[in-house]
Amino acid sequence: MCCVLNELKMDNRLKIKLIEIINETKLVKIFKFKPLEGSIPLFSPGQFVFLYAMINGEEIKRAYSIASSPLDEKLELEIELVENGKMTSFLHTQTKVGDIFEINNPQGHFKFIEGKSDKVIMIAGGTGIAPMRSIIRYCTQKNLDTKLVLFYSSRTKDRIVYKKEFEELVKENPQLKVVNTLTRNQDSDWKGKQGRINKEMILEEAGDISESMFFLCGSIKMVKSMVDMIKEMGVDRTRIKMDIWGS
Repeated sequence: MCCVLNELKMDNRLKIKLIEIINETKLVKIFKFKPLEGSIPLFSPGQFVFLYAMINGEEIKRAYSIASSPLDEKLELEIELVENGKMTSFLHTQTKVGDIFEINNPQGHFKFIEGKSDKVIMIAGGTGIAPMRSIIRYCTQKNLDTKLVLFYSSRTKDRIVYKKEFEELVKENPQLKVVNTLTRNQDSDWKGKQGRINKEMILEEAGDISESMFFLCGSIKMVKSMVDMIKEMGVDRTRIKMDIWGS
């Protein structure tokens, strides 16, 4: 594991090399990078980076949540192909191992802080799973006593990202519970939850939520509805962290 981390100034960039591409689902690829020099910038689980690429002579930048742990030696981004998306189309169809990109210093207030709460409840939709994966890997690597409950909403089973990895992490980390739910289930063999995440599901799987910290990541519509629901359950707004993507 990487123990020495390189911190960048906000206006500096770090050149990174693409070292691996994984076809995770039909629409999601996982991109792993290593710095050309030095080590991965210092960041907290949950934060994001701007990724810079030259596409047809134009510099394009997009924000992506970091899916890897601060203790990993590789920087991992989980990116879904978006229709008419300049960056995602380029990454999915034109990039190859060995290509060089740039990132800035990781940033964002959506971050896990050790000791902030004994229980963390994470709610993610689609590619909103990326920062949750960072948090889960970090807590598992450090053997933290923090109870982690992940509620992950996907349309169908074949769109669940990190499914196999989370199954292994649950075996490794006794403090971790992963609850998958499908909103458009097409598999008669599916044994997990179905439908949107709701109050009953949270209370059934997470138990007492009174002192929990909530981390929410997904579309604007999803996150807003989850915040309203959680506040109705008596959770103070100060115990809710949000990361929103898309429209």
